[in-house]
Amino acid sequence: MRWLTTAALIVSTLLGTERVALAQDSSSGSVTITMTDTEFRPAGVVIPPGGSVTWLNQGSRVHTATTIGGAPLPFDTGGLGAGQSKSFSFGLPGDYYYTSATDCPKTGGNNPAFPCSISYVVSVVQPGEVTAAAPVAATIASQSGWAWRSKDINDPPVNCGPAQRFLGWLPPHQTPCSDSAPNAGTQYVQGHVMDRNGKGVGGMIVRASIYGNNYDATSDQDGTFSIVLSVSCPIEDRVYSVFIIDGRGQQSSDVRSVNYSNCNIAGEFHFDFVNQL
Repeated sequence: MRWLTTAALIVSTLLGTERVALAQDSSSGSVTITMTDTEFRPAGVVIPPGGSVTWLNQGSRVHTATTIGGAPLPFDTGGLGAGQSKSFSFGLPGDYYYTSATDCPKTGGNNPAFPCSISYVVSVVQPGEVTAAAPVAATIASQSGWAWRSKDINDPPVNCGPAQRFLGWLPPHQTPCSDSAPNAGTQYVQGHVMDRNGKGVGGMIVRASIYGNNYDATSDQDGTFSIVLSVSCPIEDRVYSVFIIDGRGQQSSDVRSVNYSNCNIAGEFHFDFVNQL
């Protein structure tokens, strides 16, 4: 199954990594991902439906492979110590984004040595579908591996509060200069899609994904996007994965995780996406 090796090269290009060697039997769709104390290697793999992935911890710390929202089906290896491994079979096509819950916990306190902003992914695709990713791979040339990157609301270029840029023919979109704020009315994420100079970019699709459900919004002419998460102030832990997709539905940015638990603590979340090309 020569397509599997080709697809792995494509995904590795999308993720900005040159470590593309898959030393597993590609004809059976079985691959191994190595856990270290600083990364998963390789960052992205492609397997056919029915294929399997084994996570092998070759680091000294305990790590997990845990889906972060939007996967067709969730998985979690649990904590794996040095030399331990765990395998899963994947029958349902789709993209399974994941991270290490011990290094990137929902409550914060990330392990600084582990890159929690990188999107690790297992893509389960039919053999005839992998060529669709090739044109996308050719357009990705940024340091992080994505055409767009998320940033905190107060990181440059700043487009919030008094510094916010408005277009006179549009209703003003007020985005506060705070990462989050309480909001018992409507719970949402909001920010701007911008070029590298801070100018708004309209027509970009921003997706929030959770429990296999996707919620899309298109940025306005001033670059503002807003996605409603809820209007009922649920008191429960939720992790939304927010990222940009292109016209083919392909991910075009890193994944920004929004950790929601109580609207009275944080009901609205603010951040931006900036072009890197």
